[in-house]
Amino acid sequence: WSGFYCANCYSIGNHGIQTMPHIVIVDDEEDILSPLKQMLTSEDHQVDAFSSGRQALDYFQTKTADLAIFDIKMPQMDGYQLLKSVRQLHPNIPVIFLSSKADEQDQIIGFTLGADDYVTKPFSPRELVARVRAILKRSAGPRPLPVVSHGRISLDTGAHICRLDRDDVPLTATEFALLASLVDRPSQVHSRAQLIQ
Repeated sequence: WSGFYCANCYSIGNHGIQTMPHIVIVDDEEDILSPLKQMLTSEDHQVDAFSSGRQALDYFQTKTADLAIFDIKMPQMDGYQLLKSVRQLHPNIPVIFLSSKADEQDQIIGFTLGADDYVTKPFSPRELVARVRAILKRSAGPRPLPVVSHGRISLDTGAHICRLDRDDVPLTATEFALLASLVDRPSQVHSRAQLIQ
């Protein structure tokens, strides 16, 4: 699968297969929600749409997305409240606000809460798609590799540094790869063939 390529695809899954970006839309106006879902789906995005902030928050309790689009003015739970709650669950999801409000103060509130963009209704579908693409492209940039820990050992997989307690332990590339494999699955028994791979 290493040679698989798709011009309209975005994220790369665990098996190296590129998959469509997943977008969540929340808007209580059906005449905006349905066409927006249809438009983004036609652009090769996987889309989940909700008509209330509470429905969306229930979704985000167990799932995530590559990008979210929230209307601000909604009953029961507005877009600001939804963003605050979602940020506690998923701090890194990019969010675009939709609003009929063109007031600068509303935009400042949105950006202060952590919104990535702000689009005023009525909006151009082409412009919104362009903004979605731009944000997805930015968020798909290189991410820092994790530090993996087990007991007294920690491995910085990006810098290839092994530490025992706080002391650096010099390792060859092969030794580091073997230790990383063992630390990543500490309870699993590894055969010699698996370690060689």
